[in-house]
Amino acid sequence: MKNAGCVLLVLLVAGPARAAVLYVRPPADYTNEIKAGRLKGSIQGAIDDDANGDTIVVEEGTYFENINFRGTNIVLTSTDPNNQDVVARTIIDGGQNGPVGSFYSGEGYNAPCVLSGFTITNGKAYYGGGLFCEGSSPTFVNCVISGNYAIGEGGGIYSNAAGPTLINCIIRRNSAGNGGGMYAWESLPTLTCCIFSNNLSESYGGGLSSGSSDIGLTNCTFSGNSAGEDGGGIYGSYSRPVFTNPHISPKSYIFR
Repeated sequence: MKNAGCVLLVLLVAGPARAAVLYVRPPADYTNEIKAGRLKGSIQGAIDDDANGDTIVVEEGTYFENINFRGTNIVLTSTDPNNQDVVARTIIDGGQNGPVGSFYSGEGYNAPCVLSGFTITNGKAYYGGGLFCEGSSPTFVNCVISGNYAIGEGGGIYSNAAGPTLINCIIRRNSAGNGGGMYAWESLPTLTCCIFSNNLSESYGGGLSSGSSDIGLTNCTFSGNSAGEDGGGIYGSYSRPVFTNPHISPKSYIFR
């Protein structure tokens, strides 16, 4: 699905081996077995037990959780982020109980904070049904963000005064009052080789909506997104986009 240039970026983000590795097994399979004290039965439990620079490897399964990184700079990954089948089977389901993943404690500013190889789904919140980013700079790699809803802004992703990086991500079938796929406010998001498809906004920016933000989009595709008012694909207000090889169909993007 992705080209060689994008794969290289993923390898660069992955970086060197981390100080320690903790493994997470689906709750239904977790029998309190302990392997050197590094086996957990929930993703949040693993995050709470980890330290900066560690890696958490999550086995395939569905995890009904709303996770919060709580300022910890770690790598949270599926067993094979480059395998689409593994990504489809490693699911974090928010149960419509808030954002599926939250980053609002400065994650990613001083050291890498990476979420890689997950399907993020069934989140519901006022801001950021799938992923909520505020005052942070996390990196999302090879993630599918699908079927999330925001009453206000950012059905798939919400970015406020943040600098999230998205690489090889699919943002599809999310909905919101504004910014069905993603909403950015006073932010510096960087998106590379991402696909926005079939997202819906009640007002502006079916795929992506932004305000007072500088947005970098490289090799990104927008298709089948729709908005009730303007910018079915992309809408921007007081924003400065930098497009490199964009694919927007239909060509519905507005910047004011």
